[in-house]
Amino acid sequence: MAQSSWVERLERLEVRVTELEGLPARIERVEHRLTGVESQVLQLRKDMVVEFSAVRKEIKSEVKACKDELRGEIQACRDELRGEIQVCKDELRAEIDTVNRTMKAGFEHVHEVIEEKWRHTLVLHEDLVGRIKTLGEHFGPPR
Repeated sequence: MAQSSWVERLERLEVRVTELEGLPARIERVEHRLTGVESQVLQLRKDMVVEFSAVRKEIKSEVKACKDELRGEIQACRDELRGEIQVCKDELRAEIDTVNRTMKAGFEHVHEVIEEKWRHTLVLHEDLVGRIKTLGEHFGPPR
């Protein structure tokens, strides 16, 4: 029994040694693959730097174009609004001028009516004074 366990141990040892003999080749393949992966990672990193830089430039260019377009639209709106305000100012001035002329004509008419009424009042007053004088002469001086 001791001999069979010794033989089994020896066989297992031989299997392990055989496996270990293949280990350097496996390690070399892993190192080779790792070198390839490392170079791919470095290349990927370089490519990403270039691409991100290009994306940044493109975004910056698009943002500038949007800003320029927006500035143009704002300026156009500002010009249009100023034009509309000027039209409103001109219309309002014309309306104010019309109202002023109408009011002036109305005031002149009122003034003429007042003067006419004043003249009429003076005539009535003079007539009244004349009648009182006539009555005084007719009835004599007051007692």
